[in-house]
Amino acid sequence: MQILLCTDMLRIKQLFTSVLILFICVLTMTGAEDYYKLLGIQRSATTKEIRQAFKKLAVTMHPDKNQDDPEAHDNFLKINRAYEVLKDEDMRKKFDMHGEEGLKDDFHGGNRYESWKFYQEEFGLYDDDKEIITLSKSDFEIMEVAHKIYFHNFYNKLITMRERQLKCEWRELAQELAGVIRIGAVNCGDDWNLCRMQGIRSYPTLVMYPTAEKYHGDRTTRKMVKFALKSIQSDAYTLRSEEEIEDNGLPWLISFCGDSGDCLSSTATTKLSAILTDLVNVASVDCHKDEKFCEKLGVEHGTFYYPTAEVAKDEGKV
Repeated sequence: MQILLCTDMLRIKQLFTSVLILFICVLTMTGAEDYYKLLGIQRSATTKEIRQAFKKLAVTMHPDKNQDDPEAHDNFLKINRAYEVLKDEDMRKKFDMHGEEGLKDDFHGGNRYESWKFYQEEFGLYDDDKEIITLSKSDFEIMEVAHKIYFHNFYNKLITMRERQLKCEWRELAQELAGVIRIGAVNCGDDWNLCRMQGIRSYPTLVMYPTAEKYHGDRTTRKMVKFALKSIQSDAYTLRSEEEIEDNGLPWLISFCGDSGDCLSSTATTKLSAILTDLVNVASVDCHKDEKFCEKLGVEHGTFYYPTAEVAKDEGKV
């Protein structure tokens, strides 16, 4: 009975100690800033959501736009510090566990900021583009493990003239390759450590993954699309006779190129093949070289859909 009582007393003592520690932590946090509350976001917010929330506040609270407010500078520093901490995965973990007290020895940033124009025009450069994925360090690591095909634009925080010139072409590239290749962007101002690990030394640097092949060609949409498509495994067929038509249980989409009328380009065929993998067989036929094959199918030019694996005359639908 006495042994049991001593054991119970020990447990009560341990419980009391735990409660006391928790109480002290709460008292410590009470006088500290809640960075999530400052930015108006949930504690589960993603890096992109954190960046979007900060940008929204930055363009309205910036001292350049509030010159009559003597507290504008200090108020902006508060949200700037909150963003600088929460955007960094390691700093965010420390803040979540210990609040501002846990940052005293490791973080001394957030005291500098850019002009209002920067936050309005250049901050979160590609966040509003649905086809472009702005990756953080953890996102990048997941992508590498999965060996996914990504074409990345590593750019600087302070946008250079070369980056401004590339911006429109990069957006067009993402729209043209939507559903075919993932198009990404990494802000090396925010994720400088990631960029350093990837060997990025100038901006903008374009890299195709998982091969990590750097692109050094012309920064035009057409040239970049051509380069990107080389990285995908296309199952597009070039048919020359009916013997080459496989019966794999899938329908066929065949583009016939003749003297008149339009047919799909090799680029378009490759893109369609990548998008329709395991759904439709995509093929092209050159009716100049294989005239008899086109005559047998009763086709001179155009793109036709064959709903069954049997490709025969009058079975194709325009």
